[in-house]
Amino acid sequence: MILNARDSRKGIKRLLDRFPCDFDVEIYNPVVYRTDKACAYNFSAGGLGVFCVRALPIHDKVRLRMLISKKIEPIVHEAQVVWAKQQKTGLWRIGLKFLGAEFSGFSSPRQNSAS
Repeated sequence: MILNARDSRKGIKRLLDRFPCDFDVEIYNPVVYRTDKACAYNFSAGGLGVFCVRALPIHDKVRLRMLISKKIEPIVHEAQVVWAKQQKTGLWRIGLKFLGAEFSGFSSPRQNSAS
């Protein structure tokens, strides 16, 4: 089931389940006029987890260019950086939330809990 999947790390329920993936992502940050290359490791209908050699500033809005397959055009979508954790020197794990997307009338779990 996709809805209400349990996040094993924190014991909290997630609105949308994550799925493993492996594709390249170009992340353009208009604040610093820079494009970084990253590798997606998981995704859900609400966002994307990536590995990157640089940290991205939390809360910055970025443009993603997801290179899912050579057979289809890249998918371009806006996102916001929600967290960044250094894995080791020169490698960051980053959480990105898709912007402007609503799925089945649901919003993010934090927004639902406030209402």
